Amino acid sequence: MSLYIPCNGRSQILNFDILVQSRDGERREEGCWECISNGQKCDNSMPGCYACEARQQVCPGYGLRTNQSKRKSPQNAWNSESKPSTMRPLDFANEMPRPGISSAHAYYLQHFAKNISRIALAIDYEGNGYRNWIQATMNDDLLLETILAVSSSHLARWQKLPSLQQSRAYHRRALLKLKERLQDPYLVQLESTLAALMFFISYEVFSGSNRWKDHHVRAMAWVQAFGRKTTISPFLKTWVSMVNSQSALNAGVAVLPQVEAWLAKNSPSPGAALIDPFFGCTTELPSLMLRAAQLNYTVRALVPWGEIIPDYLRSQLEQLKTRVAATKIKDDDVPIFSLSCDESGAKVLPISYLNQGETSSRAIAVAEIFRHATLIYITRIINHSSILQESEIQESVDAVISLLPSVPDVVGPGSNLGWAFVVVGAEIDDEEQREYIRSRLRSMYSLAIHNVQSAEVTLEAVWRNREAAHAGFEDMKSWQDVLTGIQAEQILI
Repeated sequence: MSLYIPCNGRSQILNFDILVQSRDGERREEGCWECISNGQKCDNSMPGCYACEARQQVCPGYGLRTNQSKRKSPQNAWNSESKPSTMRPLDFANEMPRPGISSAHAYYLQHFAKNISRIALAIDYEGNGYRNWIQATMNDDLLLETILAVSSSHLARWQKLPSLQQSRAYHRRALLKLKERLQDPYLVQLESTLAALMFFISYEVFSGSNRWKDHHVRAMAWVQAFGRKTTISPFLKTWVSMVNSQSALNAGVAVLPQVEAWLAKNSPSPGAALIDPFFGCTTELPSLMLRAAQLNYTVRALVPWGEIIPDYLRSQLEQLKTRVAATKIKDDDVPIFSLSCDESGAKVLPISYLNQGETSSRAIAVAEIFRHATLIYITRIINHSSILQESEIQESVDAVISLLPSVPDVVGPGSNLGWAFVVVGAEIDDEEQREYIRSRLRSMYSLAIHNVQSAEVTLEAVWRNREAAHAGFEDMKSWQDVLTGIQAEQILI
């Protein structure tokens, strides 16, 4: 299959070591200047190390120092063309920026590393794959421009800046780099090409735009063409799987065989709740969600609205419900975190912004919310045209409502419940419970990820349809049909 997608002539992924210059003039692999001066171990995280963050101080970075280097304020570090006029300073390294990276770029890379990398996952963890891609920007102009576009766009919305001019400039440059990469038969096969396409998807999803679908088509085509001959990291596989599964669940997009294969290799871990920090659910659930999306597509294609589905499809759906129910986390299970697409089953260590017990309890509650949402999704396929509330659906709705107080805000696991809120909320008739779901969705606006607005608009339309259906004025519609009807097809992360 011939396919051309994005990177430039210098593009390649390098796990290069950060070099610093010691005080005696010798270059050596070490860490940030603060850790060097204190004789402490440094994790070399970019743009600043976690050791400094743990000490609640600004990491001075890893760049070369000269005797003439002077400390300068974040405002002075910006050039006049790229400095937002009302930008609030982040923890910015005040030393000379790394060679090849301007102060403006470093500012946005730091926002990406310290903020976007956290909220784009259900659970932040050591070795977060988003942060790892920052290293590659040193040698890949396409990745640099796409990450800068994502970061500057998100920061502008987060701080309610009046203009997106800077992010649009980054985005235009990234698209030009993408065009170059697509035309190079060698560079197109690099793993960084797929990563760049995924960042383009993030740019559009965070903006609440439907244009993510064009990049999704390219990304899935890349996986089909090069997925078997290019080494792809477990993080990137999981990221692709999450986007493909959400697209399939929401918009009926085809599930890639490669994604099925990546997710099919999970097995339960006795005595432990194995939770994916990307999805936020147990590592067994994503493959079952994909199967549910496939069966939903089949039912919608073969069974006319209002008719009973064939026994063979009903049997498959009932079996799938049983498998989903079996992923229930037991009261004495210990939460362990691992990426769904990591064949080695390697565990990752969560970075907790709360105490450890609170993080664990929230992670388990969110995983259970996803399980119940999936059960509702499957049950609604079986009874796809019924306006009656199945007792099983009501049990799951009640369970989710009781679990939500355990996840009181959008910190950590609570940041990616958009899909679950739509699936569960679509079954609610009680006005007080609807208002609670509204308030929880609106609390997610603080993340400045605008696809949440699509979730709220969809739910309001679903509720109007339910009321009309109960009154006999309209036929009952699925929330997916409503989503398509209002042209708000979105990845409801």
